[in-house]
Amino acid sequence: MHKTIPLEILKKYMPSLLRHQEFMNYRRGQIIFYKGHRAYGLYMVRSGKVGLFEKRDGTKNTIKRILGPGEIFGEEALASAEPYSVSAAAMEESRIVFFPKSVLNLAVHTKRSCGLKVKEAA
Repeated sequence: MHKTIPLEILKKYMPSLLRHQEFMNYRRGQIIFYKGHRAYGLYMVRSGKVGLFEKRDGTKNTIKRILGPGEIFGEEALASAEPYSVSAAAMEESRIVFFPKSVLNLAVHTKRSCGLKVKEAA
């Protein structure tokens, strides 16, 4: 399940997260992460569009979901400590906010009310 979190709410409740956010710019078609890779943080679309997809028959991509500004992704793999179940790529020029796992763990520890739990990989 993908959630939309307004940036203003993040600013109000998670100032430690916002101090450590990283902005990344992606060109159309550029891969953000690959299916099967380990999660190192949480992503949020700031501008542009991101496609979550799977490869079918070794060559053909099947789009599972298109994300726009304010939507987060990568949270399922991060919360479960499982590898990514899909790949993610920019569908157009996109600016992505990345929150490193270490900062999320700190925010969860200090702000237990946020409800996000980040598991360590076994």
